[in-house]
Formats: sequence, C-alpha cells, structure tokens
Amino acid sequence: MTAATDDLDALRREIDALDDRLHDLLMRRTEVVQQIAAAKQGSGEAPVFMRPGREAVVLRRLMARHHGDLPKPVVARIWRELISAYCLLQGPFSVAVHAPSKSVAYWDMARRHYGSSTAMTLHRNAHHVLSVVAARPGTIGVLPLPHTQIPYNIAIFVVLAVIFGIVLHATATGRSIYAMGASPEAALFAGIRVKRVKTMLYVVSGLVCAMAGVLWTFRLATAVQNNGLGLELDVVAIVLLGGVSIFGGKGTLAGVVLAVIAFAGLQNALLLTNFNQEATGIVIGALLLVSVFAPNAGRLRQGLPPWARGRSGRSGHQSPAVGSGT
Repeated sequence: MTAATDDLDALRREIDALDDRLHDLLMRRTEVVQQIAAAKQGSGEAPVFMRPGREAVVLRRLMARHHGDLPKPVVARIWRELISAYCLLQGPFSVAVHAPSKSVAYWDMARRHYGSSTAMTLHRNAHHVLSVVAARPGTIGVLPLPHTQIPYNIAIFVVLAVIFGIVLHATATGRSIYAMGASPEAALFAGIRVKRVKTMLYVVSGLVCAMAGVLWTFRLATAVQNNGLGLELDVVAIVLLGGVSIFGGKGTLAGVVLAVIAFAGLQNALLLTNFNQEATGIVIGALLLVSVFAPNAGRLRQGLPPWARGRSGRSGHQSPAVGSGT
C-alpha cells in the first residue's frame, strides 16, 4: 500500500511539473505574440488579428502530428481558445452574432469557435450586425443565409451552376461553344462568330474568377496576392474528373458539379483519416492523371505504332496482307 501511494504521489508530482512547463511555454508564447503586435505597429501593417487561413494551417499541422488518447476536438478547442485570447492581446476584438427567431445555435457556434473570453453581442437583425462590424474595428460578424443554414458560397455556387447549365445545354450560345471546342475551323465555316464568342467566354471567366477571389478573401479574412496559389491543380483535376475532355467539345456541367462534391468528400476523408497534408498533392496529381488517361485510353492507343498496340494490333495489321494474298 505504501509503494502504491508513493508511485501515485510521484505521478502527481510529474503532472505538476508538466503543468509548470506548459504554463512557462504559454507565458513565453504570450511574449512572442506581443512582439508580433509591436512589429506590426512599427511596420504599418493593417491590424488584422484574426487570420482564419493561418489558424487552419496551425490546426491542420497539429492534427497531423497528434497521437494518443486525448481527443482531437479537445486539442482544437484548446488552440482556438489560445488564438482568440492572443487576438485580444493584440487589439480590440469582438464578435457580433445574428440569431434569428430567438435561436441560440449561432451564438453557441460562435462561442465555441472564437473562445470563451471573446466579447460577443447578440443581434436579431442582420443589418444591425453589419452596422456593428462597420462601426467597430476588430469586430467579426456571424451571419447565416436568410431562412436557411446554407453558407453564402454554396448558395452562389448553386445559382451559378443552374444559370451556366441552362446557357450551356439549352441555348444556341451553348451549342456554339461545344462546336468551337470540337473544331474552331468547322465552327467558323458554320457561321459561328468564333472570336466574339471567345471574347465573351474570357470576360465571363474573369468575372467568375473575381467573384471567387472575393469569396475566398471573405473566408480567409485576409487579402494576400498568393491566397489562391496551388488551387489550379485542384480546379483542373475537378474539371477532368467531371468528364470534360481536354481535346474540347465534350463534357457536362452536371458532371463537373458531381466532381466538385466527390473532390470535397475526398479531401475531407483524407483530413479525417490523419493523412499527411503534404502528400495530398500526390493524391490529387494521381487523380488528375487517371482523369486524363482513362477516358482517352482508346484514342491514345490508336496513336501508337502497330508494334506497340499488342496482339490485337498485330493481328489487325496482318489480316489485310492475308486477304491480298488470296
């Protein structure tokens, strides 16, 4: 009994020592954050304290290296509390929450995400939330889509998908685009104004890209010139996975929408299974290669010389000779 008590006391002393070390590290981290705040003020950088993009990178890195029986949601909650507390140290920081119909779900969601020490105000009207955000520097607004819990970016995506789907598959302009993709020369001889349609497509593409950049900036709460760097591979993989031919003239918008859903599910599955985030690009690259070569395997095989096509290629090459001999 005495030995067991001594072991228990030793373990408790070890826990106390670990707590002291954790506390020392937290105090040191606080000093570093204050130095960052002072450096920002000295360089004239805009006082943006909450950076969701940076927070996401930190949490993903920690989740990737975490092991043991401590649940990952607990680790994420601890770091969100720390991040929110350090935002308060750098300057004014508060959250204005819109809770329609006396609902507290948005309040609870905001409290879990922005920490227990962050000042929060509840508003029954979305216009009040926007007014508070505009009037108080360092204030974040939490706004649901009116009468639904669908995020704004998903709603905009659905609306644009429907509009472009109708234009592409049910109008003369859409048929002209398909004809140009299959053969620009044939489309020109058919009376389609190829240059005008191409110019229109570039303009529409630029507008949609600008809208995507605005939504991406809203999501990250920061505007940096390389915010979307690296997303090009994802976009190309999604388009090809959706059945769009790299040779042009083929593909449907419904297939691209399904590819977006499948791609998002794959990314979430890799994240939940603790897959190495640095190796995610390998998976996307492999998916891109499969999307390119699988639909065009027959066409690529026809372009090979007869000796490289296998047995069927040799037999197909010899049969004319046999017929000519007879």
